[in-house]
Amino acid sequence: MKILCTCPGRHGDILTCLPTLRAIAERIDAPVDLAVAPPYAGVCGLARQQAYIGNAYVLDDWAIVESAPMTPRIPPTIQPGYDSVFHLGYKGWPLQPLIYEHFGLLLEQWPRSALPSPDLDILRPWLGSPAPVSVERPWVSLGWSEEWLELKVGITCLLARRFKDVQFQWIRPWAPSRYDEVGSTAQALPKNVAMVHAVFADAANAIGRSQVFVGCNSALHHVATGLGVPVVLVEPAEARWHPIFYSYGTEGPQVTLVRGNDGKPTFDARHIGDALEIALAF
Repeated sequence: MKILCTCPGRHGDILTCLPTLRAIAERIDAPVDLAVAPPYAGVCGLARQQAYIGNAYVLDDWAIVESAPMTPRIPPTIQPGYDSVFHLGYKGWPLQPLIYEHFGLLLEQWPRSALPSPDLDILRPWLGSPAPVSVERPWVSLGWSEEWLELKVGITCLLARRFKDVQFQWIRPWAPSRYDEVGSTAQALPKNVAMVHAVFADAANAIGRSQVFVGCNSALHHVATGLGVPVVLVEPAEARWHPIFYSYGTEGPQVTLVRGNDGKPTFDARHIGDALEIALAF
């Protein structure tokens, strides 16, 4: 049986549909293909590395509109040769956390008369992890989007100075962005912070070798959860506090959203440092 799943993006949305693809592959005992829209081709390299994915590719004529949700959710053409095609793009604003939303869309389309429904398991890492490497000191990966960049530079510097024995690796997107507009960001960072350019596949290799991931609610945090790496999440944008973005919850052990004394998400470096200290202790 040959199956295709489609997802119009964005990067984080595509990543959160991968557990559903794994569930299908394990049900039919065969890899599943993935098709995405051109702006989000960057995730395909990482997807192709997963044993449950046969091929991941772009549909060139899928001209999407950056709306919420992305439209059109169904591509205009599909490559021939598939027994079934499942469209995992959102029909509207998600009603449940994103991983479960994608899986729910699959169940709506699943031909129950042919096979039992797949089983979703997100407690088992759904991205392949590289072999662990021996490091002389704790290793923390950082994943910050370009929004609120100046604030995130400040947080990074304060964490690096508090945790002098920790090596931080700040993974930044390969494509041009505000990182470049701000100037020589890397020169402002302490010596125990290295900034590296990485496509998604390389980012996964770096994150998979770290003890903890610290970052905002962007695509790289979904890479970390897929790898099973504990996440300390710092999100200054209130729009990203919505529960749909947190398939693993916000109270740990997989994802800990840093909160202040008032119980609301905070970017207070003292609270972030306390959360990182706890995560590193495990």
